[in-house]
Amino acid sequence: MTNDFTLNSLTWSGSLYGASGPAGSASKGILVGTTGHKGEVVFNIKGDLTLWGSSTTAERTYLRFLTRGKNDDLSTDIQACLNVDGNIYVGDATKSTYQTTLQIGGFGSAQGNTSFHNCPYYKFNVGGDVYMSANSTYLNLNVGFNNYASSLDYSNPDIEISGRIVGYQGIDSSGQIYTNANPTWSWSTIYLKYLWAGNSTTPVNDTSAGFKSILSVNGISGERISIKNNASTSEGNVYSVLMFTNDSNAEMSSSNIIRDDEASGSAGFHNTSKVALVMNGKASQTIKIGGQFSGGVTVISGSLFLSSKDGNASKGMTPDGVLFTHGDLDMQGGTFGFYYDNETNSSGGSYSFNNVYWKSGTIQICAYDNGIDIITLDKVNGSGGEFLAGEGSVGDVVFNIVGDTYTLVNQEKQIVSWSGYDQSLSFSGNDIILFDQSYKPVFRADETGLYVTYTAIPEPAIFGLLAGVGAAALAMRARRKEARRP
Repeated sequence: MTNDFTLNSLTWSGSLYGASGPAGSASKGILVGTTGHKGEVVFNIKGDLTLWGSSTTAERTYLRFLTRGKNDDLSTDIQACLNVDGNIYVGDATKSTYQTTLQIGGFGSAQGNTSFHNCPYYKFNVGGDVYMSANSTYLNLNVGFNNYASSLDYSNPDIEISGRIVGYQGIDSSGQIYTNANPTWSWSTIYLKYLWAGNSTTPVNDTSAGFKSILSVNGISGERISIKNNASTSEGNVYSVLMFTNDSNAEMSSSNIIRDDEASGSAGFHNTSKVALVMNGKASQTIKIGGQFSGGVTVISGSLFLSSKDGNASKGMTPDGVLFTHGDLDMQGGTFGFYYDNETNSSGGSYSFNNVYWKSGTIQICAYDNGIDIITLDKVNGSGGEFLAGEGSVGDVVFNIVGDTYTLVNQEKQIVSWSGYDQSLSFSGNDIILFDQSYKPVFRADETGLYVTYTAIPEPAIFGLLAGVGAAALAMRARRKEARRP
């Protein structure tokens, strides 16, 4: 049975309940009811979804789309879906003290209902953009419970945002887009996994199955967005996958955060509750932070550029005593690498992965006056640290060296550090031109890593001169032989 609920638009404000609301800010909100239904429940909002902050600074405004499950096998219970055709605005961008939370699925109670509802939503689709106003706003996403397989279906994301997530912007009371001007305002936080699924007030803890949720977005831009996996640290194998499907270039500033588990301490990474990045678009996504995430990076198409500057700063031991890396780098196509930052970076940085699996694509490395970016492959629990050929790998491993490339002329520098590599792989890269002179890259691989230097390519005129000298030498030799004949 399918139950559909359709609204033209929805605007929600804390003032709708005001003083008559429940005691305490934690329960302020609404249950969009699905407790009495079985099968699929679909909520359709044909226009925009707007969530205003509370006019009382001590309270937080909640809008919760919740559903209740009764079985551990959630596929046999309610499957709730929320579709918003327009934009989503979380918070009033002109009010620095207002606090707002939009929650889709997950654990919580609601206005007039003290029961707990703790199932994830099955799907969440947004036809437009999501604006986060950066004034203590939260978007808690607990969506998707069918991705228990080891391989993910990127064509069927649990959360699909057709537009962008935009930080540091919102909408004011007149309906105009407003850009915040005060950088001291608190963060907008997006929890990719607010809480795992369960059938009581205690979340299910099935560490053997593993749980993966995919958020697909057409780019993230703006300021002060914090993206985290907020699953409980007691849960195992909880992956939140952030997939970029950009059809135009987008850029996240250095004031943003991407990290694993909110509860893993200041380091921001954890063994089992992870965030992974996937690039699967036509354009580029630049993230001007290294990121404290350890779920890995997969590049299928398009270009993903990160900062190497703080890639090594977060390197260390996780709270579980395991060496931190960003997981595996899986190159299936497109471009992965680092953006050239000559304003704040003069020496490059080290960015750690466990392994690299190479099928095709390009890796971008930036050279600087005092150093160069380096990809460091580290063993975790005694395994990994290798640069390997992926299934169906074709052609050379291609590097694009940019930036202060003159520092590599006749000077060899390391660009990958490893414990071993697949010796069937070959490496190539881009030529450069300096002062009208062309140079080609020369790669050298050994047991410690991959090194590159640039050497001059002889100009065509030189080739002609050498050919002429060679021809003259052959002619002179022939005349000498002729003169020696009796």
